[in-house]
Formats: sequence, structure tokens, C-alpha cells
Amino acid sequence: MNETIEKIHPQVYRIPALFIGIEVELYLLLGERTALIDTGASDSVSRFIEPALKGLNLGLADIDCIINTHAHPDHLGENGAIKRASKELVMHHTADEPFTMGPEGFLSSRYDISAVMRKIGREDQVDARRRVLSQHLGEIVGVDRWLQDGDRIDLGRGMVLQVLHTPGHTAGSISLYWEKEAMVFTGDSLQGRGIFPGWMPFYFHAAEYIQSAARLSQLPLQTLCLGHGYQTGRRINHPVRQGKEAVKSVEESLEVAQMIDAAVSAALESEPSSDLVGFTHAVLTRLQYDLPVILDRDLGAPPHSLAAVNAHLEMKQESIS
Repeated sequence: MNETIEKIHPQVYRIPALFIGIEVELYLLLGERTALIDTGASDSVSRFIEPALKGLNLGLADIDCIINTHAHPDHLGENGAIKRASKELVMHHTADEPFTMGPEGFLSSRYDISAVMRKIGREDQVDARRRVLSQHLGEIVGVDRWLQDGDRIDLGRGMVLQVLHTPGHTAGSISLYWEKEAMVFTGDSLQGRGIFPGWMPFYFHAAEYIQSAARLSQLPLQTLCLGHGYQTGRRINHPVRQGKEAVKSVEESLEVAQMIDAAVSAALESEPSSDLVGFTHAVLTRLQYDLPVILDRDLGAPPHSLAAVNAHLEMKQESIS
């Protein structure tokens, strides 16, 4: 097997792709029908997907369906290119519908990083976000099957995926559970300590993220297939985790989000009137021994930290109002 693809089960292969220097994990599922979980950014077909398929004597036309775990550009950027080649079904959760409409769907949402940048007065970063979206979203195509929690996707050969609505990172994030093999594909619904050392988890719906992690922690689990190689307290963080390591990764994702929530609550008691950057600094200071985070020289705090802290802050403000 060549290095463009990793066999993790007789019917499941991991295809690593890249998005602005970040590895994104796509998963090829081989039942009677062939499914691709996520499609990467707009250059992923030629760079990563076609070479991986070629290693299995397959081509784009052999893909029968795309299942998107959520609608960010690094996970659906090549939907259009693959659909044009194979006419396959595109499946997506209904709650992410605004993000399937192109760049303006993101830029007009309060649940995009552009909204956080506006909140701290950084319109230059909104423009940068617009450029990233325009470059990496690729061709915009429709969704053929809108998914809901509890739906089942039967690919044949014993491969039946249960759709679990696991919002948090986005409103429409899903996980796909193959009960027979105790295998779950979580996209970005579980993020451990963040995507790189010194980063925080990146989500826009704090209560939902915690609830989703708690739900996933109740699954019988043997294999965890993440959307990126999220960090844990361990030195090696492969995106596919087995057995006790898989279970621990789910538990740690929940624990980290609860830790952030507690720090936000504590900071609110002492600095309720700070702006978002100042308030995020206060939260990071409280977390520094348990969840050390690298600061951002330009923004004052890293974008992912600002987004997560803002999500917890908004959750608490909404509970009061």
C-alpha cells in the first residue's frame, strides 16, 4: 500500500489531505456502495484523493456517495469536483445548510470565525477569511440527501452507519457510528486539546459541544476516526485510535471543554466587563497549568481560543437573559 492511503479495517481506508498546512483526514468506506467521508479542500482531488484511489484500482467514478461530517471548506471543498466525475449523492446535516451556499453563507453567520474577528474590530481578518473561503471551497453543489439524527446509511456488506447529530464545532456537525465494528467517524466533533500543541479546541456552540462529547463517551467504542490528529496528553497523536486510547480521547475531549467552561465562569466573576481579547487572556491565565496555550502576537489571543471562549461566554450570557 502506498503512503497516500492507510488501511484501518478491511473495508475502511484513511486518506490524509492538506489544508493550509493542516492534515485533514478523509475516509473511504467500501461496502456494496463506496462512500467517501469528507472531501478535503479544493485541491484535494488531484493531490490526495485520486492517488489514493489509484492505489486501490479505483477512480472518482467509483464513489457512490459523499457524507460530509460538517460544512467547513477543508471537509467539503471537493464535493463539486467529485460529483461532476461520479454523479454521486452528497449527504449533509440540515443544520449546516447556510454553509453549503458558498462564502457568504459563512461571512454572514454569527458562528464563523469572521464574526469573532468583527467582534474584536479586525475587519482585515474578515477579508482574509473571505479569501480563504473563495480559494478553498471549490465548486458549490447542492445536497442530495439532508441528514437528521438517527438516520441510517446502509452501504451493504454489513456496513450500516448511524447518523449521530453531534453539534458544537458547527451546528450541523455529525458523527457516523458503525455499531457492528464499534467504529465512529467524528469529523471535528471531538477535538481533545486542539489540533496543534498549544492550541485550544475550536468550536462555536459550547453547550452543544459538551453534550456531544458526553453522548459519544457513552458509545461502545473500539475505533475512533478523527477529522484531524487532535492533541491529547500523549506524545503521539495519530488520527485513528484503538481500544483504551480511543475511549480516553473521547473522555479527554469532554474534560477539556468542561475545564474551559469552568475557567470562563471563574473569569466572569473577576473580569465581567473586559473585551473579548482581554477576557480570553484572563481565561487562558486560569488554564495555563492544565491547558497551556500559545498566544498570538497579532490578535492578542489565537483565533481558535477567541472562538471557544466566546462560545462559552455567549452560552452563559444567554442563560442569564
